[in-house]
Amino acid sequence: MNATSYLIAAAGIPNYGDEAIAAGWLRHLARTAPDRNVVLDCVDPARARRTLGGLHPRATFTDTLWRLSRAPGRPGPAEAVARVERAVLAADAEQDPGLRQLLAADVVHLLGGGYVNGLCPQHLGLVAGAGAAVRRSGGRAALTGLGLWPAFDDDGSALRHAVEPFTVLDVRDEVSLRALARTDARCTGDDLFLDAGPQLYRTDGEELPPVMVCAQTVELLDLAVKTVEAWGEGGGDGERIGLVECDPGDDHEVFAEAARRWPAARTYSAASLLTDGFPATAGQTWITSRFHPHLVAAAAGAAGVALDHGPAGYYAVKHRSLVECGSGWRISGGADIPERPEGKGFSPARQEELRTIKQRIAAEIHS
Repeated sequence: MNATSYLIAAAGIPNYGDEAIAAGWLRHLARTAPDRNVVLDCVDPARARRTLGGLHPRATFTDTLWRLSRAPGRPGPAEAVARVERAVLAADAEQDPGLRQLLAADVVHLLGGGYVNGLCPQHLGLVAGAGAAVRRSGGRAALTGLGLWPAFDDDGSALRHAVEPFTVLDVRDEVSLRALARTDARCTGDDLFLDAGPQLYRTDGEELPPVMVCAQTVELLDLAVKTVEAWGEGGGDGERIGLVECDPGDDHEVFAEAARRWPAARTYSAASLLTDGFPATAGQTWITSRFHPHLVAAAAGAAGVALDHGPAGYYAVKHRSLVECGSGWRISGGADIPERPEGKGFSPARQEELRTIKQRIAAEIHS
């Protein structure tokens, strides 16, 4: 009987970083474990299947734990953990095909991303559900590349309880590592490093714009416009600029406004980033408020500025983790115009080191 890896991810929103992380794990398992059954528990299975369905020969898609964690109400951390634990521990698996899949898995693995933290405490139920499942089944629970900041509004006890059954704990930043309070926890960076490589990028031979912008709010776009002009790149109607959308649900208004300000700029929709590849290359300069464009552009050899914004240091912690890993980018906060950065992003040697570490953890989990 084939072993089963049950993956949990924020795929299907869609959001570029979450889709790319899930795609990377599916590609990795297709190379290393093509005979395994792989279940991806995600936000929208139908949408994720359209994007990711061909990446592993035995992949199926569900939203079992996402539905449980997103039950009505606004639970705090303790309630979020308790209600999903109860549901998994008490359920009759014979009457629930989704839970039957979960309880039959040899491995239950939360993939990386920023979807489990104090901004969305209900998602702590995903961790609790994974832990409860392996308590019943005797399988292994793992999490990799998660960002757990901002902190939950309790003393961290709900998180620590939820991860008690986990045998592999790996996060993407030192703040998250401290939140786990486990001596066996590791911090090896974002999960996208697992599969970072040529398959992420555009290969159509198009000459890419020298300056790229990805902004999430009109205020951040205003800063990007002023910055590009100060660098001497904002003349004309934006013919030297590329605009990147990562999350259509959040970015569409800003993306449209940016296209109005720079009508000659080249635009790259969120869908195209996955189907045609990410438009990054060595020699570019990037301005981005989003995290995964920082990672992927720096991995291509681009220099850049990461714009700090958002609640409770959410983006500052994420961007800082990449700078500390060796991206060579600047982090800019407030309204001051940053200097134009220099540098070549992550070195090939550093990327190989980060990839190798992630691959070792993957082998430990899915052996």
